[in-house]
Amino acid sequence: MAAHGVDITRNLRVGIAARLYALAFLSGAAALAYEVSWTKWLSLSFGSSTLGVSATVAGFMGGMGVGAWAYHRLQARVDSPLRLYAGLECSIALSAIGLTWFLERLPVLFSTLLPSFSETGDAMSIVARVMTALAVLFLPTALIGATYPALCSVVISNPETLDRHLGAVYGWNTIGAAFGGLLAGIGLIPAIGLNGAVGVGVALNLAVAAAALTIDGRGLHREIQSPRITPNRDQQLSTALPRAVTCCILFLSGFTTLAYEIIWFRAYRPIAGNSTFAFTIVLVTFLLGLGLGALPLRRVIASGNPIRSLSLVQVGIAFAAAVGMAGLALLLETPQGISLSVWNSDIRTLAWPTRLLLHGVTALLIMLPATLLMGLAFPLASRLYVDNPTQAGKRVGSAVLFANLGSIVGSIGAATLLLPTFGSMGATKLLIAANVSLALVVAFFDTGTKIERSRWIVPGIAAVAIATAFIPATANYPWNPLGDIPSRVIFEQEGELATVRVAESIADPTLRGMSIDGATVGVSAGWRHATYSKQVILAHLPLALEPSLRSALQIGLGSASTLDSMTQHSTLERIDAVEINEAVVHGAAFFEESRALADPRVTVHIEDAIHYLLRTQSTYDMIVADGKQDMDFSGNSKVLSQEFYRLALARLSERGLFVQWIGTMNISEDFDVIVRTAASVFPHLNVFFHPARSIFLVGSKRPLDGREHMQQEDVPPRVMESLLGVGIGEIDWLRLGWLADREALMKAVGNGPINRWGDPVIEFTAYRAPPESFSGIASVQNIERLHEANAFAIDRTPSGFAPTDPDTREAHRLTQRAYAEFARRGTGKARLLVHRAKKLAPDDPIVARAVMQIRRRPAYATPTRR
Repeated sequence: MAAHGVDITRNLRVGIAARLYALAFLSGAAALAYEVSWTKWLSLSFGSSTLGVSATVAGFMGGMGVGAWAYHRLQARVDSPLRLYAGLECSIALSAIGLTWFLERLPVLFSTLLPSFSETGDAMSIVARVMTALAVLFLPTALIGATYPALCSVVISNPETLDRHLGAVYGWNTIGAAFGGLLAGIGLIPAIGLNGAVGVGVALNLAVAAAALTIDGRGLHREIQSPRITPNRDQQLSTALPRAVTCCILFLSGFTTLAYEIIWFRAYRPIAGNSTFAFTIVLVTFLLGLGLGALPLRRVIASGNPIRSLSLVQVGIAFAAAVGMAGLALLLETPQGISLSVWNSDIRTLAWPTRLLLHGVTALLIMLPATLLMGLAFPLASRLYVDNPTQAGKRVGSAVLFANLGSIVGSIGAATLLLPTFGSMGATKLLIAANVSLALVVAFFDTGTKIERSRWIVPGIAAVAIATAFIPATANYPWNPLGDIPSRVIFEQEGELATVRVAESIADPTLRGMSIDGATVGVSAGWRHATYSKQVILAHLPLALEPSLRSALQIGLGSASTLDSMTQHSTLERIDAVEINEAVVHGAAFFEESRALADPRVTVHIEDAIHYLLRTQSTYDMIVADGKQDMDFSGNSKVLSQEFYRLALARLSERGLFVQWIGTMNISEDFDVIVRTAASVFPHLNVFFHPARSIFLVGSKRPLDGREHMQQEDVPPRVMESLLGVGIGEIDWLRLGWLADREALMKAVGNGPINRWGDPVIEFTAYRAPPESFSGIASVQNIERLHEANAFAIDRTPSGFAPTDPDTREAHRLTQRAYAEFARRGTGKARLLVHRAKKLAPDDPIVARAVMQIRRRPAYATPTRR
């Protein structure tokens, strides 16, 4: 009977522990839903730059570390650990609601209070952003950080329960975080927005709190209060590893773990791309590995030598990291690896869940072995740090603090120093060396003899050295900025934000192209490429509409072709450019157009565009932006949002013009959302069409009609030369591309969703769209939508924006329909339409251009995304 009673008691305790593990899982899921959502909100205040992201990470990790460290002070005032835990979960939910409300309003507040700290990345700016992040995030993140030691206090009371539950609580909490990151990044935010994801996290916290209150903790409470576990010498856990050394190991383990995460995310982009889904893959892989790796802690401790185990774990991390990075580098150089890359057209044709699963499995194979060992390293070092099970909450909290401080330094160091200086391959080698050094330090305190230690440490380090030797000096990324043109790389710089590459044609070195993470963003003059023509038109169109403009702001530098075109107008007195990635500025120096950077009127700001618009007090007569939006540019949804358009409108002078290029090859749903979003902000919105791939949205406070337009005789010679280089024979051709006004556009696209910061509807659609949604030369639906809008607006055509001759006007409409048919691969019908247009207006240059384009090209067969 006594044995039966013991079994019942043991089963009861096991059942309670399992329920607490489930709560840890759900609590971790809620925490990651918050983190993903809040990180996106904070990027709007701190910018998407390395400095902004690092400040956010510092705020999260710092708050959680302090909360874990301070938990024991709160525990001393509360009798029931379970009630305290439930109170923490309720407090997290309430603080999350308040913080989310505040984060929506923070961008304007931050830029108003700290404008002088926002321009540069100097020490004062870093301190200002980090301290702001800590202050804003402190309450909820401190509460989140306290939940881990709180659960440990509930289930740990003696050496046996310490070994049994320490790793399990951490592991299930982290596995839950992986689930929460996956759910938020792939399901919740695309479906219900950032605030909706936070709402799910709030519901999870409240459910966890309610469940915690229903658990009968009396059995656990009796165990905690039992005289058998009263602190005494028998309860002190001896270890040969000094506490100061253990603290350093916790700090450096946190450092290397976060540094690996940032570096591997950059290194994995050639495979998965740079979408939100790609980031989610890496984040979930890391968290899953950390969580699963912590679960075997009890078995490792049972082996009898935790110090030796910790040393071997560090060696194992170094070896697995070397094999993973060497394998990734090899993958990028083989046909099999290139075939897996998101840049491969065959991969793009897969259904998005299949593509996501394929890249997820690849990430697991590359990163999971190392992350499993990283997951074991923290609870194992924490176990050596906890010398008294009855003070588990205090000791575990301190261990979390040391590890999180290391994580802060690791994230900032990897982003601002390791990646820019050494690249992903070189930075990985340095981290491997750090892990090996940690292994040697820990091995020094092993109780075995030197000979015994050498038997297991030397072969491990030798294996690491051999694996590291296979990591190349630099990554051989598969993309070519010039597409299929044989080329050689003349510049490449890898950083935390992106890898910038400039290549030139082998046959004609004057042909050059720039790519950012594989997506072509700039090309040289003289190359008949849609990228170059639209960058030139962005500069000239606003001045063709209003030649009295005197100040300009360009968002995004690229190859400097837009900036160079602006400097061709001597009437412009001030020209600013905002570029988030300094490597782009360095790469632009390899283009002839970089001569614009030496113009005394030009100032380039290395900063996030939204952050710049928030903080600057300047107004501009013209603001131009490139509104790329597809799978390669999903992060650009911020500059296609209602809030961005409001910022741009606020920075426009009364006569000013905002001009944004939008590709007609966007999927029709995104196209409609972009137009609808811009129309919701600008009092006057007009659209200009430049066949066959470009439209230009022109927003303003005043109507375009009635302005003094630039006349042909007033066009500067350099400007005319620039226009001729992209097939535009007269300045009037730019104005004749007008199609519709705001009223007609709204009627054509109808009611529907608006793209907002809190609900970025276009950030995810391109990745999930079927391949047939992308049409190459032009999207049939989008061109037809523009044609429909033109029919609505024809009676309101501004003076000088359409031919006065009815036959010529009809001929222009026929060419628009011809482009739509051509995109539909109806080559015969398209040629028939331009033939009819040619009969109506035989001398019209726009018609002649359409005839030349349609007759000389075959119908487009495969999608292109540039």
